[in-house]
Amino acid sequence: MLVYFHGRGDWFFNDNPNNKFGPLLAHNFVFEDTETGETELTNEFFRLYDGIDQKLCNEFVGVFKLSKKDIAKYIDSNNFDHVEKLLPCAHEYSGFIISLEENGYLSLSKNDFDNCFFLIQKEIDMSCFEHKKISTTPYVINNKLTVYNDSDHKVSDEIQYVNNKLNYRATIYHDFPALEQPELNISINKLAEIILGMAIHKHNYSPEKPTQTAYKSIQKSLNSKQISIETSVIEKCLAYGIDVYFGRTTRNNEGKALSYNREMKTDIRPKVFLNLFDGMAMADYGHDHTNTKSKASGGNRGSIPSGLKSIIGYSLSADKSTVKKYLDKAQKLFHTPSQ
Repeated sequence: MLVYFHGRGDWFFNDNPNNKFGPLLAHNFVFEDTETGETELTNEFFRLYDGIDQKLCNEFVGVFKLSKKDIAKYIDSNNFDHVEKLLPCAHEYSGFIISLEENGYLSLSKNDFDNCFFLIQKEIDMSCFEHKKISTTPYVINNKLTVYNDSDHKVSDEIQYVNNKLNYRATIYHDFPALEQPELNISINKLAEIILGMAIHKHNYSPEKPTQTAYKSIQKSLNSKQISIETSVIEKCLAYGIDVYFGRTTRNNEGKALSYNREMKTDIRPKVFLNLFDGMAMADYGHDHTNTKSKASGGNRGSIPSGLKSIIGYSLSADKSTVKKYLDKAQKLFHTPSQ
């Protein structure tokens, strides 16, 4: 039985006897001890969390499969209230394939098709969310879970639109589960440098001494615009920007600035960089995609070019046309319903 899901949750590897604390999260995350301030990188989710309701989760979308037990319960009750886990399926709009190809932080591969499951986040534990008591919810959970019918074009259209909005859109080819993405035709090097400058300008980010505080500050801004990116991914994007910046500004023996003539290698996809830039532009610089005149791309005070120019100690810059080009790309990719 296939179902369509759009909502919050995360991917886990199937449990095995060697996992002392239960199923492992399908990606690493940084845990910070609230008492000592010490941090560690781990994927032992249930050693540090009692349940998915205590963790900040991204949005996911696609078609999944139900277990035989959940199918039997659905036949008896005619609802999905009991469903907590979703399984991968081989389908044109497979949630597994979409997640695999569009989330650079996941440690899943196509070989894990039979070795993973998706756990749905149904509520938020206000008494212990990310290891502290909170008074306001970080986001509203509005999961959608319905029976998927291939003849229901309305659901198919919705999947394509949500894919586009959540940075998940992909072109599916006949050789399951291989995917190919459309070319963005943007310079990742330049975009990464601009993101680095925005982080320094708005979040007190220090390239010499990066901290989790800065990553969480950026993540909080993104969440305010309903954009979810793991702090580990934000860290990788900024680290790439640092490599580009210091590589560009390093001088050779003749005193000439060296410059990259080609894109450096990174495991983070171009669409993730663009999504990060887009979220920061909206949250930190007031960019509004519904307004044809963006104050984020202009040269006035409060714009991205002005902000980068004001940074002391770093030769970071971005002209108005370049910033506008990236904002237009983001508009088309993330804020325009697919036809």
